[in-house]
Amino acid sequence: MTEKTHNSIDSNTPEVSEVEQRHVPSADTIIDHSGVMPGIAGDFSPQVVSLYENLLEQEAVPADPEEIIHLGTVKAGSPEWTRLLQAGLPSSTIEAGNVTRRELLHAGFAFLNKIGGGEKALISTTIRMEDGSIVDTGQRTLLTSSELDAVQRSQDSLDTASNEQIRLAMIDFLQASKEVMGFKSEIKNAMFKEAQKRILESGNEEDLASIGELFQSILDSGDNHKLAFMIDHCVANISITKVGGIPIDIYASRSNVLQGAPSPFLDSGYHFGINDDVTIYPDDPAKTKRLNSVVVHLLSRGLSEEGVSVNNSHDQTYISGKEFKELVESLDESDSDLYDNEAIETFITRLLESAKRQGTQ
Repeated sequence: MTEKTHNSIDSNTPEVSEVEQRHVPSADTIIDHSGVMPGIAGDFSPQVVSLYENLLEQEAVPADPEEIIHLGTVKAGSPEWTRLLQAGLPSSTIEAGNVTRRELLHAGFAFLNKIGGGEKALISTTIRMEDGSIVDTGQRTLLTSSELDAVQRSQDSLDTASNEQIRLAMIDFLQASKEVMGFKSEIKNAMFKEAQKRILESGNEEDLASIGELFQSILDSGDNHKLAFMIDHCVANISITKVGGIPIDIYASRSNVLQGAPSPFLDSGYHFGINDDVTIYPDDPAKTKRLNSVVVHLLSRGLSEEGVSVNNSHDQTYISGKEFKELVESLDESDSDLYDNEAIETFITRLLESAKRQGTQ
């Protein structure tokens, strides 16, 4: 990526009022060259900087107090139900789950803990309040200002300037991931050609005969998709798309799940667009983390998603700002190879297995 042309974040920028985007930098704040994490492939590109500046502008949009916030099902007797009743809302309105932003703020709520129709809470943890009480946020659709403050204290976030630097690097990582995924087909084809080359150079007679029969059967079948299916089988669960040596994957089905959804911060007028969503270490349950548009937006207030999947899926744990900073620092910018030797050897093994199975049919 190309030379940095962006401005700097001023950590001394005063915060705006609580009703307006608390802790959110304005679009004309300045990013100082010193201390900013480098781009994934060098300095940040003009495209990445532009995306970041556009995000700041969108996050600074005033909230519409009359916008209807869709809460889903609010259980009778829950803390949300009780507080909304005390604020004067009729039970029929609460039961419908469609409440205005103004009404939610008036009732003392600050954070929508479930967005985009998802059942998983953004913040799923237990927090101790100043009065000693314990709150299980995983059971909550809405959090009050004091509860949100307690969550932020428990997460021990970095300072505002550091978080903004990390957000810029997150956008860079998302863009680099999309660029890499755009070459996935070329990477698979290159691996296939390399596998063929190695088999022809060092394979025994049995291997050569099996491969020859396999390819002839594909040609005879007239099925244009058969070769693609075979290549997909050979690369299954192999990390062939990487950013700086870090395996990644992108699932297209996740891109539109948040389209138009409001910010979880009830005092913000920000709404999500296309959801950039990258799975980091997708095939390693011990290391898998997700980075998406929600993670980037939450960090504008120093907040990270917290909690595991409700169905124990390993790819439902989201990366925190500190974890992402460590990830970026571990990137190997010299790792620019399309694939490694281990991946090719696995590809060859699977290709020969397919060929031998074909020969026994």
